Amino acid sequence: QLADVLPTIGSRGKRLFPGQEWLLDPNNGLKLSATGSITKAGPCPEAENYTLKASLQKDGISLERDLKELISDYGSCAIPEVYWYGDLSGDGLPEIIFVSVEEDQNVFHFLRSDTQSSQLFTLQAVYTVENCAN
Repeated sequence: QLADVLPTIGSRGKRLFPGQEWLLDPNNGLKLSATGSITKAGPCPEAENYTLKASLQKDGISLERDLKELISDYGSCAIPEVYWYGDLSGDGLPEIIFVSVEEDQNVFHFLRSDTQSSQLFTLQAVYTVENCAN
């Protein structure tokens, strides 16, 4: 049974801003962190040098993955939103769906956890929904 993460996302907000770090699951130590700077505040903030990374430290092993390699476009607000996360594959690490919000479309990136390599995640699928409202 998968946990409903919407209350957690709702309490944190959907975007990970520079300087923030989220511990997605204390059982596996997986964290998301963001760096960069906000150059304009508002409902659609502008970011400069934004990076989004996943890191894992468990049993003396330290892994890190730059998610920009997997999420080709962060959207018009320059910061993707966390849409959903949970362990679909049963490998102990959550899969994550990010959405890059554009004016006329939303692009969903499904990242699958990859415990068999040092990459942490692989891009499993990209879905585009056009003409949708936030």
